[in-house]
Formats: sequence, C-alpha cells, structure tokens
Amino acid sequence: MYLLSRKENYEESDITRLQLQFPKLHLWMFHICSSIREFGAINGYTTETYESLHKDYVKKPYKLINKKEIEKQIMKIIRRKAIITESSSKEIPKTPIALKYSKKLYEFCIQNAEIYIQTRMNDPDLEKEMKLGFEKFLKCLDTYLNFYNQKLSEHEEIDIKFRIYSGVMLKYGAKMRANNKFHKRPIFSNIAVKMNPDEIFEYTSDNGVCFAQVLLIIEIIMNYEELMHLTLVQWYDFKSSVNPYLYEYLLLEKTNIFNLIEIEAINDIIHIISQIDIKFRIYSGVMLKYGAKMRANNKFHKRPIFSNIAVKMNPDEIFEYTSDNGVCFAQVLLIIEIIMNYEELMHLTLVQWYDFKSSIIPAAQIQNPNAEIPNPKSQIIISIFCRNPKSQIPNPKY
Repeated sequence: MYLLSRKENYEESDITRLQLQFPKLHLWMFHICSSIREFGAINGYTTETYESLHKDYVKKPYKLINKKEIEKQIMKIIRRKAIITESSSKEIPKTPIALKYSKKLYEFCIQNAEIYIQTRMNDPDLEKEMKLGFEKFLKCLDTYLNFYNQKLSEHEEIDIKFRIYSGVMLKYGAKMRANNKFHKRPIFSNIAVKMNPDEIFEYTSDNGVCFAQVLLIIEIIMNYEELMHLTLVQWYDFKSSVNPYLYEYLLLEKTNIFNLIEIEAINDIIHIISQIDIKFRIYSGVMLKYGAKMRANNKFHKRPIFSNIAVKMNPDEIFEYTSDNGVCFAQVLLIIEIIMNYEELMHLTLVQWYDFKSSIIPAAQIQNPNAEIPNPKSQIIISIFCRNPKSQIPNPKY
C-alpha cells in the first residue's frame, strides 16, 4: 500500500485491486500524503476512531439481531439510537403555568378544608388511594409550605382555594391520572421522579430516579401569588437492598412516606406490576423455520423421542466452547413457552449439551482424513437445526 501511494501515476489495475473500500486506505491515498506535504508531521494522528465506530455501529448491533436481513436490522438499530441521542440532548422546557388539566373533581377553601376532607373520607364510593390522599393532604401541605418558610396557620386568613383534578398532561405529552372512576375503573398513575443531584445520596434510587404513586393532583390558588401545581404521592422503596431485581425488573414496595411534589419535577409515567404473573407451557414439539420438527415427547407413536440439535455459536464466543467449526450439539429435554404479563412471549428449549469424547485426533484420521472413526459420543445424529425463537407451536401437551 505504501509503495503504491508513492506512485505519481496509477494504472487501472492498481485502483481495481485496491478498490479503496476501507477508510484507512482511502485516507492514506487521498488525504494523509497531501497533509504531510502541506502541514508537516501528522502529530498524534490515528485511525482508531474508525475501529471504535465499527465496534459501536456494526459489531454491537449485530449481536442484537437474529441474523436475518442483517444490514436492514443494523440500520434500524442505528437509526433508533440516533433518534434517542438527539431527543435526549434537547433541553426540555419547563412546565408552563397554564397546564392542561382534565376534569375538575373537587374544589374547597382553606377555611373549611378539615370538614370537607372528612366528608370526602366518609364517602363509600371513594377508592382507598384517594381516601389516603385526603387523609395525608393537610399534613403534607404544612410540610411543603414549611419548606418554603411559610406556615399553614399564617394563611388561614388568606383566601386559598384547592382544586383536585382527575388528570394532567405532563411535559413529555404523557397523561398523569388520579381518578376514582376512569372508564368505570380506578386509575392512579405511577411516576418516576429524577432527584436533585445534590440529594441523590440521601435516597435509595435507581440511577438517581425514585418512584411513587400519585394519590391527588392539586392546583392551589392563592391571591397575589402564582398558581401552585402539585401532586400528592406515596413513595416506593426497594424490597431488598441486597437483591433489588427479579428477572431484570425492580422489586418495589410502598412505604409510609407521603409528600407534595411539583408536577414539573416528574420525569415520566411508568407502569408498575402489582404481581408478576408468569406462566410456563411445555409442548411436545415445535416447527422450526427450516420446516423440520423438533420434538420432546415422552410418547410419540408409543416411543419416547427427544431430538438432537445443532446450534451455531456466536462468532465472538466461538473460542469459548469446544465446537465443530462453530457448531455445538445438544439434546432437547423440554420445549417451553414463557408468558409474562405485559411482555413478549419467550420461546425456549432446555437442552443437555454434548461434548467430544476426546480432543485428540485419532491416528487413523490423520492418515486418512475422510475415514470414519467410531466414537459413540462424537457421532451425534443431527436431526434438527434450531435457530428461530419465534416458531409455529403445535397443540400443547402439558
């Protein structure tokens, strides 16, 4: 390459042979030499940038796909990554004063707050979440005003109105709800709140994010003061500080801590599953993408059948296993479908792996590479090739 770059004239065969398809060759042929002549030594110049980009934009996305329509899937992943990076880099505007509230549920003044709240709490049609919000409202309001050096008792002579709403539109466009009857069902949103970096070590959080359930959505109107847009929340905490995750999900439980927080501080609406419902279905067989049938059946035509399979290993992990040109072998024991609420189905198979009986090549095979060497453990009948996780599943056999 260097000798070719020293030529003053190039033949057609030289260009055809190089093709200049690689960034390093292109830079060397068209940019580096001219840069050296014009500016001198290329101090600290390196081509490692392209290797890093190849790792982030080719290798890593390749591992995430199912090896079908490779270029198309990689481009989709890169496009999504670019959109997320672009959207996260934009500065999110602060919540405007005039928020888009939904239906107004209740309105009362500070003078008759205790009587009104007691009346609401005695309402049998009210859900426990909203009753709990009314119960903690005055105490949380006092704590909130105290934080701003204002006592609730100081405002008893001032005209203060409280409006309780069923929902409000957040800055991301998501709708936060605290409604006793939304399509005949109660709904109280769960939220993620990004904590102040100065206070991040004072709370148990997930990368600086805490979680809570909304009990009341409140607008406070004070004369000669700006409107206050608040929500009364009940905080979640981790069930265990040792192992806070289950199946990559956070394990949370409600605490007895209640606060009024500004709606502007809410980061996003999240979905918290009250109980993870997982179902396992065991099948007798499954049709693979090649049209072959993989079976794990105790009685198939009055005989047990458990297919043997070949699995092509990931190229990056090929040297971590004993394989035959990147292919490992196993016997299928169970064919499983896992159903988790609000998640995609998981199509799995439980296998027992085979290994070579000996890693040493027999002398007979060295003399004659085509000779078949009897080896009960390495001569495996490969009946199925399993590559597709989303296959057509026949009638289950439990």
